[in-house]
Amino acid sequence: MVVVAAAAALVVIVGAIWMVYRSVGPHHDTNVRYQANLLDLREKSALRGAEANPSGAPIEFPRGALALSIYLPTGSEPGKYEIEIVDQPGKPLMGAEGAATLRDHIAVLEVNVDLQRLHPGLYLVGIRQAGWSWAYYPVVLK
Repeated sequence: MVVVAAAAALVVIVGAIWMVYRSVGPHHDTNVRYQANLLDLREKSALRGAEANPSGAPIEFPRGALALSIYLPTGSEPGKYEIEIVDQPGKPLMGAEGAATLRDHIAVLEVNVDLQRLHPGLYLVGIRQAGWSWAYYPVVLK
């Protein structure tokens, strides 16, 4: 009888912890609809480190929840990648991880990012393969 009572108490405690975690812990809003967007970096030159003036026009994105398909620069390998949105290198505002796969000889990384809370303006998208340094690309959020 004591074993049954202890098991019941354990179930109640685990259930309470799960409910608290779901209400205040990190979770994904299932009501967010991600808009498909393409970020083609095959012909873009990356900023390395704290380089100040990028060449070429920044990429424009809407401020919203985006399902990004990122065409990585030519020569990129499949594998695990990280991305971050920053206003300056080393100060991430948000990030995501994903695995790039080869499609028609192009390394494609797919990640979901929610840019709704960021203000319109110029940012950098940082991308790196696990263990490598960041490459930054200027973007403008509209």
